Amino acid sequence: SDPSDGQRRRQQQQQQQPQQPQQPQVL
Repeated sequence: SDPSDGQRRRQQQQQQQPQQPQQPQVL
C-alpha cells in the first residue's frame, strides 16, 4: 500500500479527462 501510488492514479485519471474551457456554444 503506497500512498504515492494513489496520488499517481489520481493524476492519471485527471490527465485522461481533458480540461476544456467553459465557453458559450455559438451556433
